[in-house]
Formats: sequence, structure tokens, C-alpha cells
Amino acid sequence: MGPPTPFEIQESRQDGWLCLSLSGELDRAAAMILEGRLASLRVPRSPVRLDLSHLDFIDSSGIRLLIQTIGEARLKHWDVEIDPNLSPPVERLFRLVHLDRFVLGQTRTRA
Repeated sequence: MGPPTPFEIQESRQDGWLCLSLSGELDRAAAMILEGRLASLRVPRSPVRLDLSHLDFIDSSGIRLLIQTIGEARLKHWDVEIDPNLSPPVERLFRLVHLDRFVLGQTRTRA
């Protein structure tokens, strides 16, 4: 097994959403990077879709950030989605900690 894939955020626009496609490992250092990017999108309430289909790993810092982001989005009526197409390791973790409900019960305020 080689070294871990470096964390990256690729951005694209789709149907009025800013899609943040994450790859590599969402660990403590990467969570700080993602948190900074999400903070810049939170104020203008830009609709965000998180694509986790290329993530190899998420640690507790990444899980905490995702829970915090979804919770805040619900409270502040900010459109945030986690794309249901998850990488196998992320899907296993989501099922283990019951976060698969966040993917199935999306946070959307638009009609």
C-alpha cells in the first residue's frame, strides 16, 4: 500500500449548486481546509453539494465537520447536500455511525 492520496477539493457548478468534490483523506488537517472553504460559502448561503465519492478515508474530525455543517445548514436555511454517491469506505463509515440518514434526508430549503 502506497502513501495516502493528498486531500483535494475540486469545484464545479451544476444546476445552481457549487459542487465540492473531495478526494484523498478527510482527516484533521483536511477538515480545517474544508471548514475554511465552507465558511466562505456559509455567509452568502451558496447552495453546496458535497461529493464524497472520491474520498479514501474520513476520521472523527471530518465526521464532526460534516455533522456540524448539516446541522447549521438546517438551522440557518442554507442548502447543503451530501451527494448519495459515496465511496465504499465512506459508505461503510456512514452506515456504522448512522450518517447515511444525512444523505437520504437532504437539507434543502428550495422549492
